[in-house]
Amino acid sequence: MNIVGLLVLHENTFLQIIEGEATRVDALFSRIIKDNRHKDITVILNEPIKDFTFSTFEVDYSVLQNIESLYALQEYVNHLEVNNKEYSDVFSNFLSNLLKEDPKLS
Repeated sequence: MNIVGLLVLHENTFLQIIEGEATRVDALFSRIIKDNRHKDITVILNEPIKDFTFSTFEVDYSVLQNIESLYALQEYVNHLEVNNKEYSDVFSNFLSNLLKEDPKLS
């Protein structure tokens, strides 16, 4: 589908970033919303992008083992903060809490 992104789980909270062509992302998101396994969904940002942030990520499951694994996500948060995007603090706090609570990632 030419969709890329990232799904992070931390303390029963999921953070998902989906990137791709707008109609494809919208179609996927519509399916996610209709899935009764998902609750309390909050859209933080929905806007066009120039380049994929997560294009080098592969479909897989991995446990973050070091700070380098968070690089693309941190770059994404930096972009939100620099451009004064609403909810950028949500991303920033999520990363902060993740790093504080897992000494292996600092």
